[in-house]
Amino acid sequence: MLKKMWQDWQRDRHARQRNQAKTTALLAALNDLPVEQQAGILALATVFRHKVIDRSQQLSDVIYSPEHNSPKKLRLVFELLEAIQERMQTEMQNVQKHLHDIPLIANQSPQAHWIHTMQSMDLWLITLGAALDKRQQPYAQQVWQILDASCSKLTTAIAALRDLEKASATKNEMYGDINDDDWIAMCAYRPDWLKMPT
Repeated sequence: MLKKMWQDWQRDRHARQRNQAKTTALLAALNDLPVEQQAGILALATVFRHKVIDRSQQLSDVIYSPEHNSPKKLRLVFELLEAIQERMQTEMQNVQKHLHDIPLIANQSPQAHWIHTMQSMDLWLITLGAALDKRQQPYAQQVWQILDASCSKLTTAIAALRDLEKASATKNEMYGDINDDDWIAMCAYRPDWLKMPT
């Protein structure tokens, strides 16, 4: 029993450390990006929510209402999201060969698109992480405020993602099941439990 408690404590500590690193990195990256690319990350994060989180009762229950879940469950779902991200990174490495010379946004490379895709997944990790470690909540709030301020560029960002989709070997498999109006509407989601400063 003591060994199990020690293992859980270690996993909790490591999850908090990884979350702090991800939160710091995502906030710094967003502050360095032009607003169109910030909007692109929000659009990509919305696709991940639509295609992955909303299709899993376990994920959606915890992401949308972390305050109703135990710290252990928060950590377990955090680890699950990390595992999904790791699998996606492997898949993205395979997709990269189809992205050469396809402009996503002006002066943005396929490598940048891959990075932004991972950052869009980090948004959900650091949002959940803010429930796991409340010391990180002010920084998670800042991330959401930056993305909220980028919404005026969503139409441009989504058009650029559509261009990538049309030019890629995957054709309509990336975003084709979401029309643009619904996509923009879904981008309006904000985590109500993560109280934003007024």
